[in-house]
Amino acid sequence: TGGARRYTPKDLKMVKLVYHLVKEKGMTLAGAKAYLKDNKKMEDIGVVASVVERLRAVREELVALRDALGEL
Repeated sequence: TGGARRYTPKDLKMVKLVYHLVKEKGMTLAGAKAYLKDNKKMEDIGVVASVVERLRAVREELVALRDALGEL
């Protein structure tokens, strides 16, 4: 397909988890790598990634409500 990369849902969950560990938890890339190596159960990683995604959505909704109430 013209060199375009295709990522599986599992790949995307892994990227989201690494982002969470590095940017939100403050880990280094080496620390995130060690965490992932020690926690090899991919189903656990998928659960963590989906929970993080849901929490992010809830936060966005709460911020929108706060902003809407502030306009009253």
